[in-house]
Amino acid sequence: MLPEITIFEPRSWAGGAARCIAQRILAAIDEHGVCRLALAGGATPRPVYEVLAGLPVPWGRVALFWGDERCVPEDDPESNFAMTKTALIDRVVEPAAGVHRIEGERPPAEAAMAYERLLDLAPMHVVLLGMGNDGHVASLFPGNDIAPTGRRAIPVISPRRPLERVSMSLTAINESAQVLLLVTGAGKARIVREVHDQIQSGEPRLPAARVQPERSLSWLLDTAAASQLEIPA
Repeated sequence: MLPEITIFEPRSWAGGAARCIAQRILAAIDEHGVCRLALAGGATPRPVYEVLAGLPVPWGRVALFWGDERCVPEDDPESNFAMTKTALIDRVVEPAAGVHRIEGERPPAEAAMAYERLLDLAPMHVVLLGMGNDGHVASLFPGNDIAPTGRRAIPVISPRRPLERVSMSLTAINESAQVLLLVTGAGKARIVREVHDQIQSGEPRLPAARVQPERSLSWLLDTAAASQLEIPA
């Protein structure tokens, strides 16, 4: 599955990405009555969440999950939950239908098992992912054993601190209906092109190239991140 690529100018990227996400949430609610939404962590999505919080989304019909978490307390500055709480959850007028965080304060294997019980209930309708300069998504890093195993949440040792993490597995990500990949900046342009080339070749190796959801794969890029792509006019 080749990604659908949408490119924004840097100054309009956060707003454009937020509107795209809101549309997907609303479509899932129309179809299913609820949207199971997995949020991305890291710095890139923060401004998107801040815009999304002000859009007309019926959060009372949205259940929130996370693609990955660092094994730190929930109020730690490194916590993905803490970032999304500040940028999104605390800003919305209507509380979300459910907030199902990964309990990073627990031992990784224990936290993964607890989170897997939540993910086993039903696939995600929408998954948001960032991508690192090495092509990792969630906490699925190159060189880690991320082959689909049937497990939906796995403990992971990261090559960077915090080392201990819990991540949705490739199985859980690819069971989801749709994935939106959020990437900005010239520093990501090379890896965006490499991941796209691997998908086109049919020989995906990097974790980001192995993301193949059930229904649709969309990349929301700014012009800098997309600068090395060759996109037909």
